[in-house]
Amino acid sequence: MKPMKRLWLAFLFTIPCVIVSAQNSGGNLPPHPAPNVSFGVTGLCLGDSTYFTNFTSQSPYEYNWYILNSDSDTIFKSMDINPVYLFPQTGTYTVGLIANNGHITSLSYELEIGNTPKAKFDVQYCTKGGMRFVSLSSCADSYKWIFEDGTTEDQPFIEHRFDSLGTHLVTLIASNGAVSDTVTDSITIYSLGFPLGTYTFTQQKDVAFFTPDDIDCSFYSWDFGDGVVVDTVSPVTIKHVFDPDDDIDIYNVILFVINPCGYGNSEQLIDTRQTTGLDDVGPMANLRLFPNPGHEALTLTGIPAGSDHHLNIYSSEGRLMLSKDLPPDTKDISVGLRVPPGVYVVDVVGHEGSRHLMWVAQ
Repeated sequence: MKPMKRLWLAFLFTIPCVIVSAQNSGGNLPPHPAPNVSFGVTGLCLGDSTYFTNFTSQSPYEYNWYILNSDSDTIFKSMDINPVYLFPQTGTYTVGLIANNGHITSLSYELEIGNTPKAKFDVQYCTKGGMRFVSLSSCADSYKWIFEDGTTEDQPFIEHRFDSLGTHLVTLIASNGAVSDTVTDSITIYSLGFPLGTYTFTQQKDVAFFTPDDIDCSFYSWDFGDGVVVDTVSPVTIKHVFDPDDDIDIYNVILFVINPCGYGNSEQLIDTRQTTGLDDVGPMANLRLFPNPGHEALTLTGIPAGSDHHLNIYSSEGRLMLSKDLPPDTKDISVGLRVPPGVYVVDVVGHEGSRHLMWVAQ
């Protein structure tokens, strides 16, 4: 095995960590983040039930809801995940949620009970879809979100991923029949959401260029599967040359990234025998593979007709699992394949070149 070579393109990086508040009766905090508390509300109209929708993440095992009236008296408590409450009269109330996963965090809002719509919303950062926008509007039964990029949504709770950091304007129109109210607020984005950890690449045989999809990370670590690891602190395109003399054709390339929300990672198999552009796969552009993920069988369609082809299927470790000659008139083929669950590369080789597809066995 070759010794690992680590190439540093930057010398410092930071792994941000945010602790909101924490309590633990044993004095030792569990090794996981505190709850990311968030909830939205529908109703808040006198005479109608109000529904609270809990979006808290980081696996809390206990919830405590409370409602205070204008005199700060507690008028409601609940340990339900999504409680329902009928407010007794109009006015301003404080609604709070405490979440416990070994760490304890809380969130509260002042909410108005009335007879006409009043638009209000808040934001939950660091969600899988980027960030979550939750309506806290009073007496509304329809909603319209408007974002600077032209995107609109019509649900009370939505997720949106911005394409750049900085300040963005968000508008919510809350309506009840012909009556509506509008609020516009500026949202400062320090992170685009949980990182995807994915990447794209182009290659010319042993020479490949790798570009991360996340643009807001403070740390990018590339493991090219040949003993070389490259770390950077910005989303730059990395050129890597695989050794043509090491008798290995397929490499498992892994990307690991960190941003203020957390970390992400992904991996792809790179076949150094072929040339692949992001949108340029030549005569095999119509090659398709299904079902994916699949179990014990797969079907290939779109195989170019008129010439012989050869089908190889490799494991993620580069082990050959199946090898099969395809006659010139083969356009579609189904293959039975009993293999352990994992990621496999399906390689079709012909006189026009080769193309590989990823197949996930369940």
